[in-house]
Parts: sequence; C-alpha cells; structure tokens
Amino acid sequence: MLMTHTPDLLGDNFATIYDLVGCTNYTFQVSAVSAKDVQGSTRTTYASTEDADPTPVVSLTATAVDTNTVSAQWTPSVMEECVDHYHVCITDVDDLSKNCYDTTDHMKSFKASVLSNLAACGQYEITVKSVSPSGRLGGFIYDMAKTEDLPTSPPTDLEVSNVRPHSAVASFSPPLENPHCVHEYKANIIQLEDVSNLKHAELATSQSLVQTLAGLDACTNYGLWISAVTLSGYTSKQVNQNFTTGEEKPSAPRALSYTEIAQDYISLQWFMPQDNALCAEEYRLNWTSSTDSGHQDFTLPNHPVEVSVKVINLSSCTSYTFTVLAVTPLGVEGQTASLTVSTAC
Repeated sequence: MLMTHTPDLLGDNFATIYDLVGCTNYTFQVSAVSAKDVQGSTRTTYASTEDADPTPVVSLTATAVDTNTVSAQWTPSVMEECVDHYHVCITDVDDLSKNCYDTTDHMKSFKASVLSNLAACGQYEITVKSVSPSGRLGGFIYDMAKTEDLPTSPPTDLEVSNVRPHSAVASFSPPLENPHCVHEYKANIIQLEDVSNLKHAELATSQSLVQTLAGLDACTNYGLWISAVTLSGYTSKQVNQNFTTGEEKPSAPRALSYTEIAQDYISLQWFMPQDNALCAEEYRLNWTSSTDSGHQDFTLPNHPVEVSVKVINLSSCTSYTFTVLAVTPLGVEGQTASLTVSTAC
C-alpha cells in the first residue's frame, strides 16, 4: 500500500492511497504529528473501494460420481479480489439444455459443487465464473464429464433388407431404455446350416443404425444377432433376425472321376463346387457316345460334399463323355465339368 500526501497548513490536507484491493472495506485513521514526533488525537473514517472485475478461477476439474451426479472442483486465485460468489452452469452436450446456480461455497483450497439429477451416460460441460458483489462476471473456465453407464435394453426394429448373394443391409433402432448409454453395436452372424461357422461383426457406434453385412456366402441361411454395448462394457440382450442370401451361379463340380467300370455301367464321383456350393440344389448329368446319349438329374437339398452316382444301361466297349453341372433352386445352371471314359468289353 502506497500513500502520497500534500501538507497544507493553511487549507485542507489530503492523501492518495494506492494499491488497494477492490470491493474491500477499509478503515482510515488520521492524526497530526508535531515536528518532535508527538502524535495528536486520532480521527477515524471508513470507505470502500469500488467494484471491479473479479479474479477468475484458476483451474476446474469435473468428475463423474455415479450415474446421475457430477462433482466439480475448482481452485481460486491465490489473491482473490472482488469475488462474492461463483456462478456454476452445467450444459447437456446432446440437447444443449442448461442449468445454472450460484454458490457461496468458500473452501480454503478449492470450491466444490455436486450437480445431481443428471441423466446416465450423459456428456456434460461444466463452467464456473467468479461474480463480484455487484454482479460483474470474471472470466469463465470449463471442463467436461460423462456420467456413469447404465445397462440398456436390446436394439429395436431390426430388419434385414437389400439381400444379395454376398451381402445384406441391417437396419435397427436404438434401445428403448437408456439409449444414450450405447457406445457401439455388436453383431454375431451365424450360418444356420453350420452353427460352428460364426462370424463376428462390429457395427460402429450408436449413430450408425444402417450397416452393410459383407463377405456372406450365396444361398445361405443366416441368423443375425445384435446387441448394444455401453462404454464400460455392459452388453444388452440380443435381438435376432434370420435371412437367406440370394442365388449366384455355382462353379463347376470338382474332381469328376470314375470309381467303377463295368460292361453296362460306370460309377462316377464328384465334389461340391468351390464357389457358391450351397446354391447347388441339383446336379444335371449328361452323357454321349457314338451310339447313344442320356441324362439324369439328381436333387440333393442337403448339399453333400461328395456325390456318388451309378449310370446304368450303357453299351460295352464304348467311349462315353460325361458332363455334370450344378443347378440352383431357380434353375440357373452353373459351370460344367467333363470326363471321358470307356465301358468294359
């Protein structure tokens, strides 16, 4: 505190005092002092410095306490000036709703407020401003906090559409319970004819409610199970939808060969196609020779890996060319495999 004074023996004396703190009540005492340093009687007066911008908060930390409570702790300036109270606001980042209140909580090292009745899994922005006695605001400081998770109910309205031979589109809606708690959706895709064939697909976050399921096999029955997962790992019950992928032309049957030859018959064997094997609902076998020809269809809905057939009523000592192809349920013919072999004499 500095003071300058101007003595005026014939008039009023005055002094200017510097480096005072704003918003503060001061007591001033004045007494006369003789040349020999003898002090006379004292007069006392009182005055207050004017309001000024309050010193701002130095730091702020917002922390989730539970599913509906956030704790805010802040550190004031070492030398506070014109700070009457603090103005605290909390804003829901999702819907931008805001609640504010004033607190006169003055602790020695920090100020603390517990903000309750919030929504679970909510992202909140907390701001703190110092306020002077007349209502002037200091600079604000903010921090973010997310309330803790609650489990969700399953996703809703699951549909599978735009089904193609090797892809489909899954669409669904958020859970009815605690939808804001969804961090991501996870899917299990199971080939129903072979439950050991399990494919996992992670379907992004809650904003992505329409997803493409790729890498599927044609003519295949699939089950799709989707669940909602929170940030802390709570997983909801699954919702299910079955679907069948579209047809695509099968490749040629593999490894066509004979297993037995006689004068009037030949036994043949082949393996299911490499590509689009489950589209092979039927096999069409044709044979020709210099003297005769024939054909036979074999319906095999169970899609065996290995097929064995016996072609009878053939001519002895005759060369036959056999061709076999797979046929889809809609009658589309696949690629052909061929074999030439002669009957016994």
